[in-house]
This record gives sequence, structure tokens and C-alpha cells, in this order.
Amino acid sequence: MLMKLHYTLLLICLCGIILSCSRRLPGKVYEAFQLDWEIIDAGDSLYFQAFNPLACPVAFTVFTTDTSIRAAFGDQIPRLLKPRERIRLNLAADWSTDELKQAITPYAIQSRLKPVVPDTSHLYRFPFPKGHVYPIIQAYGGQFSHRQSAFSYYAVDFGIPIGDTVCAARDGIVVGLVEDNKNWMHGPDRKYREYANYLRLYHADETYTDYVHLKHKGTLVALGDTVQAGQPIGIAGYTGFTSTPHLHFNTIMPTDTGTLVSFPVLFETIDGRDLQEGMQVGHD
Repeated sequence: MLMKLHYTLLLICLCGIILSCSRRLPGKVYEAFQLDWEIIDAGDSLYFQAFNPLACPVAFTVFTTDTSIRAAFGDQIPRLLKPRERIRLNLAADWSTDELKQAITPYAIQSRLKPVVPDTSHLYRFPFPKGHVYPIIQAYGGQFSHRQSAFSYYAVDFGIPIGDTVCAARDGIVVGLVEDNKNWMHGPDRKYREYANYLRLYHADETYTDYVHLKHKGTLVALGDTVQAGQPIGIAGYTGFTSTPHLHFNTIMPTDTGTLVSFPVLFETIDGRDLQEGMQVGHD
């Protein structure tokens, strides 16, 4: 009996080790969109070519620790790539294409490199179907994770259970999509921040809405799709930096420094500033 108990305990320990190893957060972080780029060798010149695949502008630059390569780009970066724009930057032919590919890291963020003026009169729908009612988990300036960041200060966390439908809050175009993070990748530790599945929509006033913590493979639209307010776009989940299942809904806009910050909005039935933790909200 004692021998069987020892084998049972050993099996439990081994299963725990296997589970722990299988649930180690991966080093790869999925990107919301992929900037297409290549180095073109024209003999006497090298060209860096980039293409913005999105229906929104992106602010583009190149990171490198090689000062001579950075000097070769000169004032060509940073720059704004218009929706679906292709650019070609001229470089001196002092490197091989392989050397350049190893030495540079192209980077793009959804921004205009200048502030936009949001349409403050627009009425946003709640990001779930009509007839549903959910609690507010965290409102504007929420203590757990909103107050500390200008990017999330005006975000709202709706207590939407895993598996329920998420809808577009206003008309827009899908310009960001991550859905490959596994459902177990969540927790109240910020190490999970990069492992949330989410959608980002681009709107007519050049602002964005984010729908975060979706299920694994929980998107109902594709990058580039045009969606209408109230249209189902995803399935609520439990991924990323969170202590409980919910939908993190954020309205964001570019600033004069090229970053993105959240801003307050009006919902169809209530001013976003009047939302309070624990309040039940819905729409007919």
C-alpha cells in the first residue's frame, strides 16, 4: 500500500511538472498587425521599402544600434505612412542586404505623429448585444489598472462572461487583431499584459476602440474588415493582464508625441464619466 502511495505521489508530481512546463509563457508575442518591409539591392544603391497594409495611418521608424546606419536613414525617419501606402527610402550601398536585415528593427505604431480631435458628440453603443445587462468591473480611473496609465485611464471594464458576444461600439475598420494566445494565459501579474487577445477598430474621426481579453480564436472578423456599430466582432474570454473574466473597452487617440492616450466618451444611455464600479448597464 505504501509503495502504491509513493507511486501515486510521484505521478502527481510529474503531472504537475509537465503542466507547469507546458504553461510557461512563450517568448513570442503576437503582433496586432504586420508591417511589410524589405531591403532592395539596386547595385549602386540600397533601398528600404515598407508597406502599410492597414486602412489607418501608422507612424514608422527604424531602430538600430549602428550609428552609421542610423545616419544613412537621416531625416527620412520617423515618418507617417498613409493607409496602404508604400514608401522607398534611399540608402548608400555600404552594406549588404543581410547586414542591414540583421542590424535594423523596423517599428510602426498606429498614430499620426500629431494629435487628432475626436468627435465628442458621437454616441457609442455598449460593446455587447442589445437586451444584455452586465456589471461595471472598473470604470474611468479604476484603481486596479486604469489610473496608472494615460493609455487606459478612460477605459471601462464590463463584466462580460467567457463565451458571451462582444460587439462594435461604433462603425469602423479592423486594424488590429490578436487571437492566438491560449485561454490559460491570464493573471493579475503584469507579465501577462502582452498575452491578451484583442481587436482594434479605426473610426472616421481617426480615433480607435480596443476590445481586450477575448478568447483564443475568439474573433469574428478579419483584419481590414469594415464593421457596423452593434455588429458581433468577438467572443469574450480571459486572456492577458486580468484577475477576472471581463471585456476591457478603451477609446484611444494619437497625441502630438505620437503616443496613444484614452479619452472619455458618451454612451447612448449614459455619459462615460458617470459609470461607477458595480453599476449594471445595458441597452434595449
